Amino acid sequence: MENRKSICFIVSSPMTAEAFLRNHFKVLKDHFEVFLIANFPLNYNFNKINLKRENIIHIEIIREINFYTDFKTILKLNRIFKKYKFDIVHSITPKAGLIASVVGFISKRPIRIHHFTGQVWANKRGVFDVFLRYLDKLISNLTTHILVDGNSQLEFLIKNNILNPNKAQVLGNGSISGVDLEKFKPNIRTKLFIREKYKIEEETIVFIFMGRLKKDKGVLDLVNAFIKLSKDFSSRELSLFFVGPDEENIKFLINTSSIKASINFIDFTSTPELYLQLGDVFCLPSYREGFGTSVIEASALELPVICSDIYGLKDAFKNNKTGLSFKVKDVEDLKNKMSILIKNPKKIKQFGENGSIFVKEKYSSNLVSNCLLNFYQQL
Repeated sequence: MENRKSICFIVSSPMTAEAFLRNHFKVLKDHFEVFLIANFPLNYNFNKINLKRENIIHIEIIREINFYTDFKTILKLNRIFKKYKFDIVHSITPKAGLIASVVGFISKRPIRIHHFTGQVWANKRGVFDVFLRYLDKLISNLTTHILVDGNSQLEFLIKNNILNPNKAQVLGNGSISGVDLEKFKPNIRTKLFIREKYKIEEETIVFIFMGRLKKDKGVLDLVNAFIKLSKDFSSRELSLFFVGPDEENIKFLINTSSIKASINFIDFTSTPELYLQLGDVFCLPSYREGFGTSVIEASALELPVICSDIYGLKDAFKNNKTGLSFKVKDVEDLKNKMSILIKNPKKIKQFGENGSIFVKEKYSSNLVSNCLLNFYQQL
């Protein structure tokens, strides 16, 4: 036990660890000494992290660029790296990756890994785009190994000259964490309970979005498509639910009082597996995604999915098998794909069942965690 190698994960927010790393910690703890560094808020409940308290370290890593704060963070992280002498440092999220790669390189940590999970610059233009691309390229150059959570994202990064293809790879079939199939398991009693809570009739078809409410997630496109859809199917009971934190005051951009269509909002939830079962069809009309974890979670719950045809999402579903693809930013195409499923309830059932099989075969959390374990052991 004393000679076990040490792995330190570095993330900006502990929410990243809660969402993506808990099962990894569970699997890795039997083989390595596992640490976590993150920016923990005051009075944080450390029981949410599946690690020993002494292996959890607070450091101020902020998402925004602030040269003074970032310099202090670099100095502090350098002291921590020198004290603990981690064998492997593994960063996730852009800001954590930038700071960890710089300090890991300076302190000569032998194995420095960064995990790419999406690119902020993918749909931006101008100076900001060039700057963010440069930072991702810097992270790639300063690390010894790069992981990417999807094959289409890996192709995109190589095409844009961000990564050296010889030191980047996708583990297994992709996904940073996979899906906990014990948690994301369809349950008819749960579905009836949650739909009754929100007074949804049995014959109502519910389209559902789950994630951060932002313009580049395509949420306004989804609203516009749904309003058109409601007019086309005025005799049918349709409903649209948004589940997630409203980061750009999206609710205020949608005057639901003047819309006859049923549009509903539920704030951030720590039990997505419960609220997803409100829906009959899952929609993700995003402009950019690294992979699409919410898509495979919905598929695990036997929801057909409708996704924009962007890199990242291509790995999370199969067009015309687990769901339907539409042209990104094309509201009319999105509406048409939603219409197809309303007219074909058998497709809703068929795509949902196919999606569940697809996720079980490729993206169970235990499968993904064991891929990561094998990767570390080979290093």
